[in-house]
Amino acid sequence: IKKAYNELVKKNYELSKIKTDLFESNINVEKEQRKVSNLVELHIEDPEKYHSSSLSDEKKEDIYYRIRRLLEEEKVFMQKGITIEKFAMILEINSKYISQVINEKYEGGFSAVINDYRIRESIKLLSDEKYSSYSIEGIADTVGFNSKSVFNTTFKRLTGLTPSYYRNNIKIAKGA
Repeated sequence: IKKAYNELVKKNYELSKIKTDLFESNINVEKEQRKVSNLVELHIEDPEKYHSSSLSDEKKEDIYYRIRRLLEEEKVFMQKGITIEKFAMILEINSKYISQVINEKYEGGFSAVINDYRIRESIKLLSDEKYSSYSIEGIADTVGFNSKSVFNTTFKRLTGLTPSYYRNNIKIAKGA
C-alpha cells in the first residue's frame, strides 16, 4: 500500500509539474482570450478608444520596456496595494498611457498582469526550500496578496492547483 501510495504521489507530482509548466501556456491562452475580448469590446463599445492617442509606437515600446523592467527586475507587483496610479508615479508616466500600453501589449488589465506576476513568484517561493517554513498565507502576503482566499482562488484559476496541493506534492516528490 505504501509503495502504491508513493507511486500515486509521484504521478500526482508529475501531473502538477506538467500543470505548472503549462502555467505559461495558460497565461498565453488567457491573454489571447482577453485580446479577442478587448478587440471585440473596442469595436463594439468604443471603436475610437485609442484612435486619438498621442502615443507613438516608439513611446509605447519605451513604456512597455519600462513596465517590464519594473515588474521583472524590481518586482513592484509584490507591493501590497499597488495601483496603476502608484505604478504611474514610480515611472513618472501618465496612468492612462500605462493602461493603454498594458491593454495593448499584455492584452489584459493592470490587475490581471499584477496577479499573473504574483502567481509566478509564488510558484518559485513554494518550490524553494528557503520558504518551506512560510505558511501559504505567508507566501500570499510576501508576493503582495491582501488575503489568502484571493491568493488561493487566483492560484487555482491560473495553475489548476491549490497552493497547498502544489507545495505538498513538491515536498513528497522530492522526499520520495
